[in-house]
Amino acid sequence: MLLPSVVGKLRCGNSCDSMESVKSVARMSNERHATIVDLDDVVPRVLAWQESDQILTSIQDWYFERVWDRVSLGFSAICAQDREIGSVLIDLFETLPESGALRFLAAPETHMRTSIWGISPTRHVEFFRNALVAEQIRSGNRLVTEECWSALGDYVYTANDPPPGMEQTGDTPGFSAPLIQSCIPVDFASPSCRTIRPSLKAFEPYTSIELLELCAMLNEAMAKISSVSHSAAALIRGFVRVLVVRKQANKRTSWGSSSEPPYIGRVFLRNAETVNIAAIANGLVHESIHQILSTIELSQTFVKPGAKEPQVRSPWTGRELGLRTYLHACFVWYGLARFWWMAIKGQSPFPREDAEVQLRRALSGFRQANPVDNVLDHSAIIQGQTTSVIASLRSELETNGLLD
Repeated sequence: MLLPSVVGKLRCGNSCDSMESVKSVARMSNERHATIVDLDDVVPRVLAWQESDQILTSIQDWYFERVWDRVSLGFSAICAQDREIGSVLIDLFETLPESGALRFLAAPETHMRTSIWGISPTRHVEFFRNALVAEQIRSGNRLVTEECWSALGDYVYTANDPPPGMEQTGDTPGFSAPLIQSCIPVDFASPSCRTIRPSLKAFEPYTSIELLELCAMLNEAMAKISSVSHSAAALIRGFVRVLVVRKQANKRTSWGSSSEPPYIGRVFLRNAETVNIAAIANGLVHESIHQILSTIELSQTFVKPGAKEPQVRSPWTGRELGLRTYLHACFVWYGLARFWWMAIKGQSPFPREDAEVQLRRALSGFRQANPVDNVLDHSAIIQGQTTSVIASLRSELETNGLLD
């Protein structure tokens, strides 16, 4: 994908001379990125695992243009406060090859830090400089003396011993993390990984052998997902930009996957080495759906901004969820149900018993009633087509025979 042709906005010209002008540009940027795609275009195709490359590509292009704008505005805001520092960041970014620039823009940490730049843009200067220098070194453009990590958390330049499992890249002391399916980096040691929320008791690094075994499991899960549905694999490859993996020292049997909305593209897997391949595959599909939904919500949130979110009981787990989380869950469990139904009806690469466990769990919340019934009392604060599209999910499952 080519970068949007807005490089000039990163130059420190008159438009960056004051924060008022930066805010004016921000308003225009928000207007330009006000729409992305309708939910009723996404659900029938993407979450039913039909061919949807065009839809996914349009959403990805929209997202990268938005992040590009946020980086531009953030750096311009820094430039307005300190022209020297801002100019350094801009030069580091502009002189990257396209691949390095895309890696920086794709990083969930970049999105998180530029989406809140207006709070205090200078607080992120060191992160931006460190990450951009790492990309410069990775591209062969320069060398430095201090340690620096890429924004994706998959590359470190260090004179010290690298984390176990990272391999040296070229002749410099630069080390890269492994890739899943040759495209999704696995972050198991970066500063972001060490401090990821929800907070864990203590960081316990994987050994080289443990990491090899875990990556083999992740690759196997991705291969089996692709065997069931090329579309599901495409969603993961397109919207999961880094896998952060951790093991929890005091609860080795506690497996889980999670995503945080500000870190779009980051999926956190905890203790993945303790579960079977079907559970890992379920987690990857599950979190990839959250990622595309969170991307869509950058255009219009499911719940009105500022509204007090009520708690809604999940018919799948019995847990009390915030309204936004519940709305996401309806889409996620629908997509999982369609995926595992495809696995069972086809030549499933997963053990049938494992696939049936996942399918039963996904369908459990749809069997007794329509999950939308639990949010109808809150429709006044639910935006756009969200309610009507969720209302259609159960009938889609019925029509396709999943609830027989």
